[in-house]
Amino acid sequence: AAAARRDAAAARLTVENVAIGSSDGGNITFYTPHALAASSSIHKSTCFKGGAWLEDCKITVVKKTTCADLMMRHGTPLILKVDIEGADRFCIRSMRRLVRLGHALPRYVAVEDNGVIDLLVELGYKWFKLVPGMAMASCDAKDRDSDTTSLVPNSLGGMPWECHSS
Repeated sequence: AAAARRDAAAARLTVENVAIGSSDGGNITFYTPHALAASSSIHKSTCFKGGAWLEDCKITVVKKTTCADLMMRHGTPLILKVDIEGADRFCIRSMRRLVRLGHALPRYVAVEDNGVIDLLVELGYKWFKLVPGMAMASCDAKDRDSDTTSLVPNSLGGMPWECHSS
């Protein structure tokens, strides 16, 4: 946290109190179960357990924007790390707008949600490395720990996604 405050003070970091959604404008609601504070999500189901609403669930409403709009306001990062608990697809899909407008794309994109690989291929990305997480659970342990693990997206002949070690 101290490093983030130093970077913000040096104008190397901009913090916006927004959430990534499917469009710019309007508001979006976050649901945060008290016991799982690190598990905020835009999905209301986050605050249900066994079909019952969790009484200690915190609801926060923030302004909504897209990754593309953030990049157009603040510039394109060299590396885009996407881990937006349920909204990864919104972020990557919004990057189509950058392409249409002739705006630069990030050189590297790190994702946890393997469901966006085909969108990345559509945007012109050819090589992928998933950030380890739940999405990698189906890979063998040796594949998950390998620096040469890659994914083959549907559009290039993979089954929804497959791990391959070279």
